[in-house]
Amino acid sequence: MTIDTLEYVKKLEAAGIDRRAAEAHAEALRASIEDELTTKADIVRLEVSTRDEIHRLEASTKSDMLRLEAKISEVRTELERKFTALESKFADFRAEMVKYLIAQTFVMIGVLFALLRFVR
Repeated sequence: MTIDTLEYVKKLEAAGIDRRAAEAHAEALRASIEDELTTKADIVRLEVSTRDEIHRLEASTKSDMLRLEAKISEVRTELERKFTALESKFADFRAEMVKYLIAQTFVMIGVLFALLRFVR
């Protein structure tokens, strides 16, 4: 946005303000507004800065995702290893239980035969 100070001065003169006063007023208005206006260069700098930040964040996010995927893979591998070990221990436990049940069955049969002999 630009301010047409000549047009502004002309309008002030038409309203009855002295030319020197109108010019001073126009210059003061231009100076006070000029610092607040955004230029095309400001917009271009902001756009470049924003693009750079987006690219930096995208790269950071990609590397974070790759690290996270690697960590997930490590955890999955560790869980599979522990699950396999647990299955092995459970199979060993089951085999021991079967042995104890068979032994207990033979002991019970032996006790039963001993009782039958004793009762006769």
